Amino acid sequence: MKRLLRIFPLSVLTTLTFTQCEKAEEQVVKMVEEIAPKEAQIKKAERVTEESRSLRIDNFDSPGLSNFWRGQGDIQMERKDRPSSAPSEMEGSHVVELKANSESSIFYGQRAQLDSDILNFGEVELWIFRPETAAESELVLEVGFHIERFPSRLWRKLPVSHTGWKAYRLPLKWFRKEGALTPSWFDVSFMSVSFRSAGEIELGPITLLRSEEAHAPYLDGADWQAFLAEKISNLKTKVVENEGLIVVAGDQQEQLNELVAKLNEADKAVRERFPTFFKTPTQGQKPALIITNDTEEYEKLIPLVAQAQMASASAPHADGYSFDGYAFSSAGSEKTPIRPVFIHEYIHALVELHARIPSRGGWLQEGVAFLIQDQLFSVGLKESIQSYLNGDAPVYLSPISLLGSESVNLISYWQAAALIDMLADHPSYEGSLDKVIAHSKETSEVKIADVENVLGVSKEKFEADYKAHLEVMLDKLSD
Repeated sequence: MKRLLRIFPLSVLTTLTFTQCEKAEEQVVKMVEEIAPKEAQIKKAERVTEESRSLRIDNFDSPGLSNFWRGQGDIQMERKDRPSSAPSEMEGSHVVELKANSESSIFYGQRAQLDSDILNFGEVELWIFRPETAAESELVLEVGFHIERFPSRLWRKLPVSHTGWKAYRLPLKWFRKEGALTPSWFDVSFMSVSFRSAGEIELGPITLLRSEEAHAPYLDGADWQAFLAEKISNLKTKVVENEGLIVVAGDQQEQLNELVAKLNEADKAVRERFPTFFKTPTQGQKPALIITNDTEEYEKLIPLVAQAQMASASAPHADGYSFDGYAFSSAGSEKTPIRPVFIHEYIHALVELHARIPSRGGWLQEGVAFLIQDQLFSVGLKESIQSYLNGDAPVYLSPISLLGSESVNLISYWQAAALIDMLADHPSYEGSLDKVIAHSKETSEVKIADVENVLGVSKEKFEADYKAHLEVMLDKLSD
């Protein structure tokens, strides 16, 4: 690590992958891929009036369960009349008995149940019954909301240990995003209830509960401030939230208005260089930058956020971290009140929300962040290109290797920046970034193994164009 810091300034910092210990099984992804094309052809349920405080989405009262729901894995399903033991709060007259004989069994919506109206709801309520024979044992379920256009979802674990009937309310704001392309609540089409272990339940009404807040499934500045106040003692924060971003910072972070201005400058730079990323609106979610006062608080925060999502994460080992459109760092000890890592991580959050490319250290995310970070702070891009052209670069990955990599190391950030600069500016590669995003939707991968098929150019020409572009970049950076 010391060697890396000699090559790059301290401000050049890596983004870690948000690691969740509980991952979706391959069957879930396969299931979504198989049924997604069918879902797009089915008319969605009629909307209720705006005055309604809730929206039933289960369809259990309609005859023909298989017209609305299906199962995958070793699971048995049976629609039944509402049992006499059910509480009066259960408005529905029917329930579904589910018996999963193995883990990874899934009960999922066969018809599109949802549309953009979900942005008006803040919680999902599920009525669940467990028999007395299940006393003192815990069953872990998983509630998922799925995207019909590509196999991505928002999900949350649901541990259940009760017997009899019980209503569970899950806040949509704390559902975890997952997929090759980051999903948005606006895109949600249908839902699922899956079993992480064998078990038996009866499932009653499933209801979305309306919220007074605009864009209810998204965390706003007040939400983050309340979360920090609860989870990290003695951390006093201040919030800046406007129509484009959210900043929540500890009281040791000075010149907050200047920081917001710098973030706006970064936002503008990304939009000007990469307009293709902004063709899809975020429908209410804003990139958020969360800054604690010190490193210890920051390292503590990431696992706490994961716990709120019923997922898991280790404490980060770098000064910046981002996932799901949220960026995190700490005030640190530098004299300047605006650390370059803030800009780097904020760009990751911005690109993830708009281009839907997750912040997992891939070439596109790191290339964009490093390129704009260097534009605002001069963090060593010119020197790295010059070093390579002089034959002094310690490591060189071919652009083909970069495209095919799951993640990019810190020492190769400058190469990812040059690659993204070429795809954006080189006249022979106009429209290439659109092709990259389309490829990701089709393959569920951001990496590109076949450059000839995706970008329509041979490997040899791509390599030659890249090396020639380094000379062009050096001239541009030297002006």
